[in-house]
Amino acid sequence: MSVRLAPRMRRLLPLAALALTLQPTQLDHFARKLSEDDAKLRRETGASKRAHDKRIKRSIERAEEWFGFVSPQQEGLIRNALAQQPDSEDWWVHEREQRRSDLLSVLRRIQAERPAVDEAARWLHEYFARLTEPQDAARRARMNEFRHGNAELIAALINAASAEQKAALLKKLHGYAQDFAALASADGARS
Repeated sequence: MSVRLAPRMRRLLPLAALALTLQPTQLDHFARKLSEDDAKLRRETGASKRAHDKRIKRSIERAEEWFGFVSPQQEGLIRNALAQQPDSEDWWVHEREQRRSDLLSVLRRIQAERPAVDEAARWLHEYFARLTEPQDAARRARMNEFRHGNAELIAALINAASAEQKAALLKKLHGYAQDFAALASADGARS
């Protein structure tokens, strides 16, 4: 493998190597699966009241995963935060479809052009960089607005958390930190 690649791109080499093995029929199957998933999501988000209620339910469930339980006050914070973002469900569905389409385009390009594995890793790195910082100014602004709204909600939930909830959150975060440390040391041992 190439030593001239930055460490973050070297981590993409296994994914790039896998992408180089994909056949057109596999990419077609993947595209159909993504299309079916997108159609299902569009159907589920079609009725705005029902979609809004599902979104609230999903958000409460996610908060429960982190805090163990959600108080009525925290549930109210979630409801209020989501009510202030009435168009975000449609926006997120469109964003998800765009990301999936972009991924499929990168995979098809890799399959068609058959670059060296380090070049395929660069293309994948560029794709992931665009996920975090979209090139389109309007898309980037909307993504930042979405992130800011989520950060405010998370801060409000933590500020309203009981000692028991904060302990559950810290335990969960500590578990992730241990997992990341183990993965990093395993990755370092392979380099």
